[in-house]
Amino acid sequence: MKKAVFQIFRSVAILMFATSACLAQWTSSTAASTGTMTSIASIGSKLFAARSLPTGGGGVFVSTNAGSSWTSASSGMGVVRVQALAVIDTFLFAGADSGVYVSATGGASWTAAKTGLTSPYTTALFANGTTLFAGTYGGVFRSTDNGAHWTAVNTGLTNTGVHAFAAHGTNLFAGTDGGVFVSGNNGGTWTAVTTGLTGLAMRTMLVVGNNIFAGTFSTGVFRSTNDGATWSLVNTGLGSYDYVYALAATGTNLFLATSGGGVYFSADTGSHWGQINTGLPSYLYSVAVIGSYVYAGDDGGAVWRRPLTQIITAVEEPAGGIPARFALNQNYPNPFNPTTVIQFSVGTYGHTSLRIFDILGRSVATLVDGHVAAGTHEVHWNAANVPSGIYFCRLTSGSFSATRTLLLLK
Repeated sequence: MKKAVFQIFRSVAILMFATSACLAQWTSSTAASTGTMTSIASIGSKLFAARSLPTGGGGVFVSTNAGSSWTSASSGMGVVRVQALAVIDTFLFAGADSGVYVSATGGASWTAAKTGLTSPYTTALFANGTTLFAGTYGGVFRSTDNGAHWTAVNTGLTNTGVHAFAAHGTNLFAGTDGGVFVSGNNGGTWTAVTTGLTGLAMRTMLVVGNNIFAGTFSTGVFRSTNDGATWSLVNTGLGSYDYVYALAATGTNLFLATSGGGVYFSADTGSHWGQINTGLPSYLYSVAVIGSYVYAGDDGGAVWRRPLTQIITAVEEPAGGIPARFALNQNYPNPFNPTTVIQFSVGTYGHTSLRIFDILGRSVATLVDGHVAAGTHEVHWNAANVPSGIYFCRLTSGSFSATRTLLLLK
């Protein structure tokens, strides 16, 4: 009987795998009818997205259901292009073409926070503890009172087109149109750190552990492991899509948004990148990991989301190091009710999928769908929402594929 069932599964699954590659893993919700979604942030259960219109205007939008729907949250701003968002405690800040705005009401209302901001066009905001930094076309400004007053801190900053910030220990980094600068005294003085940077037009920065990443306009991504003293290009897998507008991370897993190539993912701290674009448009300008989702904003007024569980798996390296072969182990326990553990190994970094099918070949769960590092991986499947019966787990990685039979008994 099992053999007959398996044959049914194979005949149906072959057709499904031939046609399911285009099934969308990302879902979108429209925040606005048009505009570029430039930044994504959160306070508690509220999600915020900033919008910029090339013809002027934009604003901020709020979602209270993890991005399923959005409403305008721009009262008090007027007509502004919002380029950046930042959060300090319960204060939400928006950097716009006319300066900085602050909301203490979760986006319900906004007030201008511009005193001392002599260069108002704000392209970047960064909260370093309780200190807020604003990047403008006139350099860096600093506020220690939630934006009520600003002070220019540009000594040594030879390029004042500032687009990004990052902090590592006591060092503050600023990404400009002329490379990266570092300050060891909270912006008091700046020093250029550009050794190895073959592209200087910075657009985004991120710190992951001891790695500092800088995303550029037309040169891709650079990484420094020594506080900016030297930089190395880490573009493997990006191809020609090197206009990088945003970086985000959860643990050591990285995401980047590009103009033309969509969203990329790295499971090895930027050494390799792979597209995770099924269902996505090509032009993305913001990316963020919030809760159990990764979010991306496009240039058409929409915010996209995808569950992290479809992309990331926990990696356990065996005592002997990275396995040289691919394998799909039998799940345990088996039979199970309602959760089970599935282990698999991949010999090389690459796109991997792990899916569950019922006896009719219908997909009931996607456990992995993205680039994963070489190693032994472990995922958990909770089958509480499906009936008892025989299921099939199929692993595909490169040219390797394997299937295991699972028995759910409730």
